[in-house]
Amino acid sequence: MSELLFEYCGNHLESNSESIIKLSSVDTNTYNEHLKLCGQREISEAEWREVYANDTVYYLLFEKGIPVARAAIEKLSNDVWEISDVRTAKPFRNRGFSERICRYVISHILSENRKVTIRAESDNLPMLRVIEKLGFKPCKNINKRNNLWNPLTT
Repeated sequence: MSELLFEYCGNHLESNSESIIKLSSVDTNTYNEHLKLCGQREISEAEWREVYANDTVYYLLFEKGIPVARAAIEKLSNDVWEISDVRTAKPFRNRGFSERICRYVISHILSENRKVTIRAESDNLPMLRVIEKLGFKPCKNINKRNNLWNPLTT
């Protein structure tokens, strides 16, 4: 299994932000609520602060008050920001939540005049369909062991 890299090649997207919030460094409990829903280990406040200290920003999409999907922005360089850690809790999959939160994050990155990238495992067919639907095009395979891709040279 290999990791694939995609670059956004579409136009500025319209997105509905009414059910999406940007988390801050003090929103550990809100993020943990989503992790529990996904069956994942909760993280400590110190771990959460470290995420933000590394210039990563998380967004949550809510459905009827429940944090059903997430996505993050990792600032790889001044010019390239990547959508990462996209996840929808199992009970809420196949309803377009991943696409909606990615659409919102793409819109935000483009409004900051940055290049948008995203990665997915080659066997993650649901995410690959979302990526294609949103207008991303493949860049190249990523060698995980050596992480040879340099965002400043693509």
